[in-house]
Amino acid sequence: PEQECVAAALVRMTERALLPGGGSLEDVFTDGLDFLVLVPRFTTLQQQTAARVQKMGLADGAGGSIGQRVIMYQARSGSGTSKMFQRFKSESETHSKRLFCIIADECHWGATKTGAYSQFVNQFGDGDKRQKNVVILLVSATPYNCLTRDSRVTQPDNVLKW
Repeated sequence: PEQECVAAALVRMTERALLPGGGSLEDVFTDGLDFLVLVPRFTTLQQQTAARVQKMGLADGAGGSIGQRVIMYQARSGSGTSKMFQRFKSESETHSKRLFCIIADECHWGATKTGAYSQFVNQFGDGDKRQKNVVILLVSATPYNCLTRDSRVTQPDNVLKW
């Protein structure tokens, strides 16, 4: 029940952010939802997350197999992770009627300007140049380095404490 309340609050926040004039996500993004989960470079965490996503029945659909939905922050250009992320990004650029969600789990991990985290999370523009069909959900129990004055998470209504 508590997770459902948090999920509903996240949907409302996403609607306010992406649709400031009002409306619902279902009415605007008629081609559905695609998602990608980013986790730190720990194989056990990737496996645990993938198992949870699969158990919830979320592995199928537009984004492909479970291995393409849960990836580790790895910046190497030739890595499979990089290729899967580029495929996700390319899809987000060509399918404007689909909502794309990146869930950056443990978002405080490796959050530096040149780190792998930044190379994934900060690829969708900022301000007026931000892709209008992409939402990035930063998840952390210890988000201190994500909420500094230099952070792009500056508005209090962009933070949901659970």
